[in-house]
Amino acid sequence: MGTRRQRPNIPAGLTSVVGIAAGYHGLALKADSSVIGWGTFYLPLVVTNAVAISAGLSHSLALKANGTVICWGDNSLGQTNVPSSATNVVAIAAGGNTSLALRADGSVIGWGNNNYGQTNIPASAINVVAIAVGAYALLGNKGQRDGRRVGK
Repeated sequence: MGTRRQRPNIPAGLTSVVGIAAGYHGLALKADSSVIGWGTFYLPLVVTNAVAISAGLSHSLALKANGTVICWGDNSLGQTNVPSSATNVVAIAAGGNTSLALRADGSVIGWGNNNYGQTNIPASAINVVAIAVGAYALLGNKGQRDGRRVGK
């Protein structure tokens, strides 16, 4: 889970940022693959080789270069319990108390709060190329495996 910190100000000297995410906290992914947090957040164990970050309300996700996902923060609804099937991941998304991972084969894995069925991934969710999570919903954009979008 990590140690809870409350820091309302953005850290001074925050440079070389290549990605940002926000919930009740802020996250910055730096060019050296390190992750910096501020606001009300939980410090993770050391994050190395991160290529992407995402933030839910009070939990955080990092995608590592080897296709694995690490999560930290509030786990009251299982939102930081990464399923063992979350391998070969190419994208992550967090929102509310829900987490998603998009695998290289176009399949989607969801975990965390499922009060409104938001982690029930439909069988038709194949060849997904992008994912997003809101507080009570998730979205997957289907495409051709060569990157072309399906539909108009």
